[in-house]
Amino acid sequence: MVMRRTEAELAIYTDRVLFLRELHSVKGAQQLDFEALYRDGWQSRLRENGLGRLLWFLDQAHGSGLAYRAVTITAINGGAAWEELARRVQRGDLSEWAHEADRLRYHVDAALLAPVAWSPLQPAEIEDQQTATAAGVDPVLYMEDTVSPHPGRVDDYIAAAGDVYTPSMASRGLLSLRAAFRATTAGGHRGEVVLLQRIDDQERLLALLADETAPEHHHPESWMRRALAWRDSWRSRLLRTAPWSPLR
Repeated sequence: MVMRRTEAELAIYTDRVLFLRELHSVKGAQQLDFEALYRDGWQSRLRENGLGRLLWFLDQAHGSGLAYRAVTITAINGGAAWEELARRVQRGDLSEWAHEADRLRYHVDAALLAPVAWSPLQPAEIEDQQTATAAGVDPVLYMEDTVSPHPGRVDDYIAAAGDVYTPSMASRGLLSLRAAFRATTAGGHRGEVVLLQRIDDQERLLALLADETAPEHHHPESWMRRALAWRDSWRSRLLRTAPWSPLR
């Protein structure tokens, strides 16, 4: 059984760190320029100003959805830092950087997220995360699931995913969960849950994609069947880390 925090405890964590997840629709010819803008601009500015830290820069793999999409996840040091960051982006020293980012993309969708109780990545542990140090290293593949539970069932889904889904994936060696988030109040689509999972066995993932109708996936006690009580809608993206992505 996983440990669950009360809403009051979750609010304390949210006050300390917010997670900004952005989905960027990048202009294809400007893809490398956009990456460089985040690597050399956003990443360093956040650290210099003490506002937060860029955690992941991921590109959506071609062939797995709309082309030239990038996902960034940024840790922001609490509500006051978020207010300061928004002010600087709108009319301060980061406004020029923001205008350049907008020039290189068509649009961006953003959500402010908080970690669920059983997320491996928690605010207190962010600075302990090992960062990438070598340029040109092989990319790491991720599966990002954005889940929309049935109305009123988000807490049930989160509890079940922590108790059943995550241990099951870990035991099979297919995926390893790196972070699990839920949308904050007014910070995204209400009730959404985001799971960021590193792909540990690409061959087995390919087999799953090729034959998701295997009998074991339809057994009454399987996660795919049990989870229908809480959700039957989600979106998956295959993502790969940029060589310089701080976390991999």
